[in-house]
Amino acid sequence: MDNVMLVNHHVKPLRVKLIDFGLAVKISEVWPGVVMQPLWNRSPEIILGLPFNEAIDIWSLGTILAEMLLGFPLFPGRHEYDVLRYIIDLLGEPPKELLNRAVNTGLFFKEKRKPFVKKHWTFKTPKEFQRETLKKTREDREYNFSSLEALKKTRLLKANSPELEDRKECVELLKEMLTMHQNNRITPDKILVHPFTIRRYLSRKNCPNTQAVQGEMAMAEIEQEWKLESFTNEDWEIEIIESVMASDNTKDPSSGSEESLSSP
Repeated sequence: MDNVMLVNHHVKPLRVKLIDFGLAVKISEVWPGVVMQPLWNRSPEIILGLPFNEAIDIWSLGTILAEMLLGFPLFPGRHEYDVLRYIIDLLGEPPKELLNRAVNTGLFFKEKRKPFVKKHWTFKTPKEFQRETLKKTREDREYNFSSLEALKKTRLLKANSPELEDRKECVELLKEMLTMHQNNRITPDKILVHPFTIRRYLSRKNCPNTQAVQGEMAMAEIEQEWKLESFTNEDWEIEIIESVMASDNTKDPSSGSEESLSSP
């Protein structure tokens, strides 16, 4: 969350700016096989060495969302083999069409050929990978579920509770973000109107908590004017200054010292 900057939500709700894009590159400047993304957030197409596009960012966002939901990383491998092994255990193997086109398939899969039979790939066992690469594998996962659907089930939340509904919709969104084939991955515009984002399922009937109801009303209001906007640095400086001034105005006058914003 270090790359997310927020302003005072009491003044401008949902005003968020993503920062620190020093390693961002244009799609036209990359090629299959290039190493990108933090290891635990690395998409299958990067690991396998496939042509890729902006969908790799949706994958990374999905892994971050999953970690926020669970409290621990979803794919915490020491190297790419372990990360890919965890991905396959949870989501299944990549389609054969992807394995046939990928640059790095041979690093992680064994090729089996038989007469009159199409090429077949089998994922290498940890022992096989270790014998070939001398890289040790180990089990770093903090969970034992084998599908994203299993994340919906928890004994800690009551049936029909808003928290449980939240969790279910979150998992549904994760399913669309963490798809093996990048062409099937959800797009940013669809994320913005996903039930988990809009939260229309929250109501006074199933959510007696006042704060949650108010949150629903605020979301409904924002939804009417929600659109992707491009803010300049000057826009964000104004946003931050307004937030700071609003925060100062709400302080207790008897609290002591005052702080003023001076022009550069």
